[in-house]
Amino acid sequence: MVNVIIPVAGLGTRLRPQTWSKPKPLVSVAGKPVLGHVLDRLSVLDINKVVFVTGYLGDQIEAYVRQHYRFDAAFVEQHEQLGQSHAVIMARGEVSGPTVILFPDMLFEADLTQLSSLDADGAIFAKEVDDPRRFGVIVARDGRICELVEKPE
Repeated sequence: MVNVIIPVAGLGTRLRPQTWSKPKPLVSVAGKPVLGHVLDRLSVLDINKVVFVTGYLGDQIEAYVRQHYRFDAAFVEQHEQLGQSHAVIMARGEVSGPTVILFPDMLFEADLTQLSSLDADGAIFAKEVDDPRRFGVIVARDGRICELVEKPE
């Protein structure tokens, strides 16, 4: 079984005015919130628990998840916007063992079934892009991720 941590506490300022009244993960794409597309991808996993680190309009995220999904879900509030790494640390008391961290800022294609044979405490999927300034940068050393830089210069 695997745990999932999903940081969803951001303000979504780059999607204004859509995010004045709803959090960015609930902005609709192709008739469904982006978060719904991401959560539907999890159906291939044997999920123990999904932890959402909420903040701005987090009550809407909790209501959406509870209405549409039946997995064990926990909601942890990130009171201060201190970045994605801090959000993940906020969830540490809720999970132990194999853990996937998903950032629901975009739709993704990934074979999550390979996680069941992964021998690690956690996994982060990343994709190389030509211009990472709109996304983020993973810094790796010796094949291990050691830093995540949000919105780099």
